[in-house]
Amino acid sequence: MKERILKTFIEEIKTTGIRFTMEDLAKKMGISKRTLYQYFTSKAEILEEIIDKTFKEIDEETEKITQDNNLDLISKIKKKKGYFCPPLTSPRRVLPPPFFFFFFFLTYF
Repeated sequence: MKERILKTFIEEIKTTGIRFTMEDLAKKMGISKRTLYQYFTSKAEILEEIIDKTFKEIDEETEKITQDNNLDLISKIKKKKGYFCPPLTSPRRVLPPPFFFFFFFLTYF
């Protein structure tokens, strides 16, 4: 359920921006507010979870690239760059790219 909430939250931000309530999110998911609040107490907590997951994903990918002994330094840099700047049509990501959060914070705070 948590993953479904995170995914729906991201979709809602992409379509309507941050101007939606927890009630709106619950309605979009077809669940009660009570159910939503069992998992997250606020939009800020949901966003924090998304950011934490994104940074964890970045750390894991960085570690994989760094430890790959089949790649030289230039190849590692290119692979890392490709990870941070995937094509907009890349199906690889469920979470938004890291720079999404930078722009999100600029508009929200």
